Amino acid sequence: MRNLFSKWYLYLLSAVVSTVAICLSISFKTAPKDHERIDIFIGALEMKTSQFDRDIDEKKPDGIKKVETRFIAKTANNFSYLFFSLRSEMDFYILPLDFVEENKGDVVNYSSNIKIDYLEKELGRHFDYYYDDENRPKGFKIYDCKKEEGILGNYITYSNDEERNDYYLFFSFKTKNIGEMNGGGSTGAFKVIDVLFNL
Repeated sequence: MRNLFSKWYLYLLSAVVSTVAICLSISFKTAPKDHERIDIFIGALEMKTSQFDRDIDEKKPDGIKKVETRFIAKTANNFSYLFFSLRSEMDFYILPLDFVEENKGDVVNYSSNIKIDYLEKELGRHFDYYYDDENRPKGFKIYDCKKEEGILGNYITYSNDEERNDYYLFFSFKTKNIGEMNGGGSTGAFKVIDVLFNL
């Protein structure tokens, strides 16, 4: 009996390992699959993030369990580093035109090519496009600062008019949620963008 209790730490360790394994397997099983989750990076000066997250969560489309938004203030010292670190993990990223122009290679070289006819059919809209040096469409305008219309108009804020900017959306070259533009599969990113246009 004494020998049985002399190895108490092994029983404790096996109980901890079993509990952790059960928790991890439950978490893995219930976590949204890649096609059920859309990750968005937004770079802007200021943004009403809590309101945006609440609104998108209430209106997320069928088939999408989670929309994860990562907003980083463009004025943050580490903005470029964070964007460059996170861009490949995102389904799409929304950036102000001035940042895109200053970092064109770092933005467009990591973006999927856009099939204009396919995109406009999926979203039911026509867009102005941002092209790379080889004249391939890489991003599209989703907010026009002069007309004050488009995605995020109710969420991005400015201290003064000089800070206003057009915003463009780029798809990550790794996303599997843009249908035919990246090998077929889910079109979840388009469903979320459509919701964004109606917020």
